[in-house]
Formats: sequence, C-alpha cells, structure tokens
Amino acid sequence: MTFIIASFRSRTQAAKFENLLKRNKIPCTLINTPREISVGCGVSVKFPEGYMNSVKRLLQTIDPQSYAGLFRINDLNYGKNSYENLI
Repeated sequence: MTFIIASFRSRTQAAKFENLLKRNKIPCTLINTPREISVGCGVSVKFPEGYMNSVKRLLQTIDPQSYAGLFRINDLNYGKNSYENLI
C-alpha cells in the first residue's frame, strides 16, 4: 500500500491542513511523522496517493513557511517502509 504524507513545521498548521482536506472531501488523518523522515513538528497529514493533484492545489493556498514537504510512503513486507521525498 502506498500513501502520501504532508509534513509541517507546526502542529497547529498540520491540524488546519487536515481540516482543509476534509472540507474538500479528501480522506486524511493526522499521524506521527515517521522517524526516518524527521522533518517538521512530528505530526503529518496522511492521504491516499490518488488525491495528490488536489492536495498540491490546496497546498498553494496555505502559508509556505509552515509547510515542510511531501513524502511517498511505500508499505513493504513485514512492516518495513520505503520513503521518497516529493518536494
């Protein structure tokens, strides 16, 4: 399974972005940012990869100072993941 996370420098901004996605009918949830990524405030917004274009459009409407990056997470066998920086 592959999903995307949007990472932020502020927990408040991450929560606001989650609400923005939900208002736009994009399924998402707040998660702890994986240790391997180690950027931002430690909280990210997780969403399905198929919504990438819509999320990128919404990212343009927020304060760029709070945004830390997009990352693709590939869930591999036995709970191991691979990470790809999409900034």
